[in-house]
Amino acid sequence: MATDNSAQQVQGVRDEEILKAALKVFGQRGQLMRIEDVTVAVGIGKGTLYRHYDSRVNLLRAALAYGVRELQARAVAARDAVRTADGGREAELTALIAELAALNARRDAVSPAVLARLRTCEEWPTGLDAGAEPTAALEPLVA
Repeated sequence: MATDNSAQQVQGVRDEEILKAALKVFGQRGQLMRIEDVTVAVGIGKGTLYRHYDSRVNLLRAALAYGVRELQARAVAARDAVRTADGGREAELTALIAELAALNARRDAVSPAVLARLRTCEEWPTGLDAGAEPTAALEPLVA
């Protein structure tokens, strides 16, 4: 059993590496991103990547979902830092907006701008639901 758990941990780490690389490469190259760009960034072969994600579309969908979760976590951390220090609702919203603006300014891989571009990727088949909306990640933070 310990071996199975260890293999799952390795798989989870590799998945996260691949998704981070996909977001970073997509942020830099947009729709010109190639699978080869991701494999080079992670240091794996195409076969390994395809064992994790069977198509470019599925990789992008998984990267979007991962990016939305990361964006939400960073925004919550920024908001909570102000909440514990100040407690004011205006300060919380200002911290949240400042964090989102900073992510965009740094062209961070999980910035709202990158995730919005990824969400509207024209190469996805018409009607494909990516399963995650960047704005949906922020709704609980400002409600």
